[in-house]
Amino acid sequence: MSMLINPFIFSPGIVGPIVTFRGVGNSGDSFNIGAAAADRVVVALCAAVRGSPTPRTLSSLVFDGVAGTTPTTTGVGAGSSSVTVGMASKLITAGTTCTPTATYSGGVVASKVALFTITGQVTNTPGDSKAWKTGDAAATINVANPGCVLMVAAGTDGTLGSFTLTGVGTKDDDQSWGGLSTMQVAFGHETNLAAEAARALAAVNSNTVKGFVAHTYS
Repeated sequence: MSMLINPFIFSPGIVGPIVTFRGVGNSGDSFNIGAAAADRVVVALCAAVRGSPTPRTLSSLVFDGVAGTTPTTTGVGAGSSSVTVGMASKLITAGTTCTPTATYSGGVVASKVALFTITGQVTNTPGDSKAWKTGDAAATINVANPGCVLMVAAGTDGTLGSFTLTGVGTKDDDQSWGGLSTMQVAFGHETNLAAEAARALAAVNSNTVKGFVAHTYS
């Protein structure tokens, strides 16, 4: 008697880099980044708000005082406030903590950083990176197989509200920060992705203006 076996039943799913969210804090805080590993990439995602419609420029985003990749960044403002977002990464093989620091072109009301680690990562260089702000055309990003996407979005002016993020399935954090000028910031990721030439990206909430930055890794 012959038996027909479906070869897809036992086929393993897509296996890509393992993304771990390490938390959100102030620029200059120390984060636990887990066990040392030869293939551990640390990714810092930052956001800042100031009391002016002209956004600050992200001057640098460093890891324990040492630069990683050149930050992908954008900023946007309206009314009496503005936000700046950015992202950079670095291969950090030793140690269990990391202190990311974001420096801007001038003073800001609040400066927040989220930290992620990626293990099983072939290279520290993002496969693709995108920056978008209110007024730009719709954005897409290229994903290699197997891959992941990380994203930070921030908004200000108008009414604060939580974000709906397109392009990342897990929203790791979404809250408001600031004082006289306040921003809503969301951080998210997606992993276990097959190749996708134009994965749609978007960040929608009730703020008047918003911006986001996204990277892919594989």
